[in-house]
Amino acid sequence: GDNQMLPQQVVKVLLKLVAAVQSGDESLLKEYEMTDMNYLVDPLKALMEKGGDVPTKSTFAFPSDATAKDFMDIPTLLAAFQHRSACLLLDVAMQLQSSMGTSSAQQAWNDALLAMARASRAHASYLLLRDFFNGLRDEEQKGKGSCLGPEEGTVL
Repeated sequence: GDNQMLPQQVVKVLLKLVAAVQSGDESLLKEYEMTDMNYLVDPLKALMEKGGDVPTKSTFAFPSDATAKDFMDIPTLLAAFQHRSACLLLDVAMQLQSSMGTSSAQQAWNDALLAMARASRAHASYLLLRDFFNGLRDEEQKGKGSCLGPEEGTVL
C-alpha cells in the first residue's frame, strides 16, 4: 500500500507546481521558493512553451565531446537529474490531461500510475544526490572538525 501511495502523493503535490508554472502566476511560484520543489521551476519553464502546456524540444544535452570524467562532475549530474525529474513530471501531467478527455478522472489517474512512480523516483533521486553533495561539501568546509577523515572524504 505505502509503496504505491507515497509516489502518488508526491506527484500530486508536484503536479500543483506544474499547474503554477503553466499559469505563469509569479505569486503562485513564490510559494515554492523555500521548498524542495523549487529546483523544478526553471526546467519546467524551459520545457513548456511560453503560456502553454506543450513541451518544446529538450533543452538539456551533454556535449558531444563529453568524457567519462564529465559524467562524474556533480553539478553536471545534478543538472541531468533535475532535467530528468522535470521531463518525467511533465510526462505525467500531459498523460493525465490527454486521458481525462477520453476517460474518467479515476481511470486517467490509474493509467498514469507507472509514470507517477517514475517521476516520484526521479524527484527523490535528485534530492538524494543534492543532499549528499551538500553534506560532503559542508564536511569539507569544517576541515579538522569534520566527522570524516581525509581518506573517507577522498573516496566519497
